[in-house]
Order: sequence, then C-alpha cells, then structure tokens
Amino acid sequence: MLKRLIDQFGNYSFLLILLVLMLVLHPLLDFGGREFVTVAFTLVFLAGLYAVRGERRTLVIGLILVVPALLIGWTSYAVESRPLFAVSRGLEALYLFYVTGVILRHVMTESKITGDTIYGAAAAYLMIGIAFATIFGWLEVFSPGSLRGLTPSDGSWGAGHDLWQFVYFSLVTMTTLGYGDITPVSDEARSLATLEAVLGQFYVAVLVARIVAILTSRPRTD
Repeated sequence: MLKRLIDQFGNYSFLLILLVLMLVLHPLLDFGGREFVTVAFTLVFLAGLYAVRGERRTLVIGLILVVPALLIGWTSYAVESRPLFAVSRGLEALYLFYVTGVILRHVMTESKITGDTIYGAAAAYLMIGIAFATIFGWLEVFSPGSLRGLTPSDGSWGAGHDLWQFVYFSLVTMTTLGYGDITPVSDEARSLATLEAVLGQFYVAVLVARIVAILTSRPRTD
C-alpha cells in the first residue's frame, strides 16, 4: 500500500508538502523553540534526499552533504559554536542547491508534463529561496548590519524567530515583491539580493518556456 501511495503521488510531492507546511505553520514552530525548527528542517532535508534517490551517484553525493550538515548543525546549537555554525550553514546551502539542481535536471528533461513534474518545479523554487535564506543568515551573523529591518530576538538566526525573517526576506526578494520592511545594506547583501531576484525571474521564464515547448511538441490526436 505504501509503495502504491508513493507511486501515485510521485517523488516530489512529499517534499513540496513539507515545504509548504513549514512555511505556513512557522508561527507554531517558533512557539515550540529551536528544536521544533531544527526538526522541521531536518525532515525537509531528508525529503529532499528521498526525492533524488533515483540515481545511486546523486544519492551518495546527497548523503555526503546532508549527513555532516545535520550532525554539525545539531552540534552547533548545543555548544553555541560560531565556526560549527558557519560550516553547517555552508553545507546546508550547498546541499539545498545540489538537490534543487538534481530536481531541475529531471524536470527540464521530462518529455511530458505530469503532476510530479509540477510538484518538482514548485519544490525546487521554494528550495532556492530557503537556500538563499541560509546564506543571508550566515552573512548577517558574520557581518552584522548587512540587512536592515530585522527584529531582534533572544537567539541566533537558527534559533527560530530570526530564521523565518531570512526565509521571508529571501522569498520576497526572489518574487521581486520588494515590501521594503527588510532591506539589504552591505554590498555583499545587495549582490546576493540582486542575484536571487534575477534568478527567480529567469526560473519562471525558463520553466514556462519549457512547459510550452513540451505541450506544443505533442502530436495532435484530432
């Protein structure tokens, strides 16, 4: 029954569901403390690993990236170590971009549009935003004041509250909404924000072009 359920929903549906739930329910995760936030992100990382399990090489590379990231990340929370924090955030960002790249490769090489294709494209879009959020958070910790408008909290950005501010800023930047409540100040933050905004627009344009190309290449049945 489990295999039938997995086959029905595809490889990427569970990852997309977890990403959406994490974004929608983040106030409850904040209320639960950093442990709840870390567990939520751990589940997302594992769902990403499950999504790229199809090829042995991609699975092995994913394991090499995600296992140290999770272990070092949990350890950095326990001992409050900035060097461990830097390493874990770097590995997390690298892992997120890697999984996103694998998903996009599958999505862009599909010969037909399926529900799983759409799920994968949506999941990859959200993962790009979260990956940039980890980079913005890393930058703010080691270069305070890179972003203006952040609300102070009791802990580091990984403690929960600050984390969602970076995710929020990242997604607002990628979609080019530009509310202006949080703004990049340093040159590094502005460069990252510019890169993410451009990448977000190119992503949508290329994805739509690919879908249109697949649909128009289908032979007519009438």
